[in-house]
Order: sequence, then structure tokens, then C-alpha cells
Amino acid sequence: MKQLFTLFNLLASIMLYSQEFEGTVTYKMDYTIKSSELDLQELKKLMGTEAKTHFKDGFYLEKTDSDFMSYQLYSPKDTLVYYKNNIKSDTIKYNRVNTKTEEEFTYKIEKNTDTILGYKCDKLIFKDKYGIKTYYYSSELSLDPEDYKFFLVSNKNKIVSLMKAIYLRLEMTFPAFTVDIIATEVKHTQLKKSLFKLPKDHNLIDGNF
Repeated sequence: MKQLFTLFNLLASIMLYSQEFEGTVTYKMDYTIKSSELDLQELKKLMGTEAKTHFKDGFYLEKTDSDFMSYQLYSPKDTLVYYKNNIKSDTIKYNRVNTKTEEEFTYKIEKNTDTILGYKCDKLIFKDKYGIKTYYYSSELSLDPEDYKFFLVSNKNKIVSLMKAIYLRLEMTFPAFTVDIIATEVKHTQLKKSLFKLPKDHNLIDGNF
């Protein structure tokens, strides 16, 4: 009976992780300043120190404690990103993510480079005109690249097609600073579809990245 119970748990785990990840990931952000013209506290205020991202069926909703893009909602059905620069604002802007031109990039994948929150991670080093981005990700937390195939902004479609997973850590290197975004909690849970609907009584306007 004990062996049967163990086998059942193993099969349940395999079935769970073979599906696209649904749930919530909490991240923290740390910054390293490389320019005397930047103020660390102002950078934290602008970009935030914590983010909470919800994933379901190709949708994602991210909220941060930042002054810039503190609310971000992606819908694969209409290939739009909706966002607010102030979480309390009653205006939501939107951008089409499928109208940009794909840009040149280089990449390298390294296997089994780290373990984060118990997940064994591969590493994707991705370089384009925006800088160098290093992603740590686990196949246990999968995404479907089909949901992002028209997300051309910042080469996101290419990045998701390479990882086929959410990231658990992201290091971004720019000339003036670096930011290290790392997951502090991963919660598998069924989310309501209503979570990914736009708030009511908001102005909706065309915006620009």
C-alpha cells in the first residue's frame, strides 16, 4: 500500500509539471549602481523592489511597488500589453506587441547551473541591443511558446521559445546599472479568469513603450 501511495504521488507530480504553469510567483529586485549620476533610492522607487506575477493560459498579470509600469497585463488573445505607471491611476494604456520589427540577438544556454527554491535551473544568456539578460529557468514551470509567438517587443517571443518556461531569476546588465530579479516564492494554484480582466471604470488609451 505504501509503494502504491508513493507511485500515485509520483504520477500526480509528473502530470502537474507537464502542464503549463498556473500560479503566482513573487520576486525581489536588487540593484547595483555603476554611474555616479544615478541614485539608488530613486532607482528603487522608479523600478520597484518587489513584484508579484500571476500566470494562467498564456496570460500574465504583474504588479510591482514601482512608479513605472506598476500594473502590467498581457493578453495572448489580442496581443496587447495593458499597463499603468501608477497603480492608483484610473487610466490604463495599451501597446500592441506584434507590430515591432524583430531585432538581432545572440544567445547561449548552459544546463544545470543553479537551484532556486528547489528547482534545478538552466541558464539562458541573451544579448541584444538593449544589453545582456541572463535568465535562470526550470522546465518544471513551463510556458507555451505559442502564447507569445507574436510578442515581438524586446524579442520576448524568441526568449520564451528558447526557455519554454517562466524565469526564476533574471539578471539584466546595462551601462549605468544592473538589476537582479529573483523569485522568493512559487505558488501553484488555480487562478480565476476574472483576475486577468481589466479593472472597470478606467480610461483606456493608446500608449507607447
